[in-house]
Amino acid sequence: MNEPWTKIEFERKLRDKGRFYHIHHPFHVAMNSGESTPEQIKGWVANRFYYQTTIPVKDAAILANCKERSVRREWVQRVLDHDGYDQEEGGIEAWLSLAEAVGLTRDEVLSEEHVLPGVRFACDAYINFVRASLNCLHLKYIRKDFKAGPSIIHGSMRRVTIISGKGCQRRAETFGMV
Repeated sequence: MNEPWTKIEFERKLRDKGRFYHIHHPFHVAMNSGESTPEQIKGWVANRFYYQTTIPVKDAAILANCKERSVRREWVQRVLDHDGYDQEEGGIEAWLSLAEAVGLTRDEVLSEEHVLPGVRFACDAYINFVRASLNCLHLKYIRKDFKAGPSIIHGSMRRVTIISGKGCQRRAETFGMV
């Protein structure tokens, strides 16, 4: 059995994964430097919109599979951020505005006619994975005092939270990354 990673080793391994982050992809480099054509930007927006619409569906699946009320109360905000609530439009509406700003019509984006098969497959597979896995990824814990069991990891390169325990019971530790 392999020993759990130390905090320093975990941080090193996590930071090393950053080289694969989407901002380093040649398309994103070209887009962010103004080298993409209007058609490429439209294609990116239409396909990214499809991905954005999968996020609240995925998060709703997480909510549906989580028995811990306190975790659901935190996680529901992710759905609301995308779908909106009360008078707030939410992120999906912001993406539709962006689509219109780059020259796509609202109906065109909502029809999903520009979504590439690979994007559709990846996004749909992501949702199906979350639904089927009960949203728990098995992993080797970073710290020795974490006990074996299902875990959820969410965060960014600057902050990672691990929530461990059967049925999403709350036991979280946050590592602040500099």
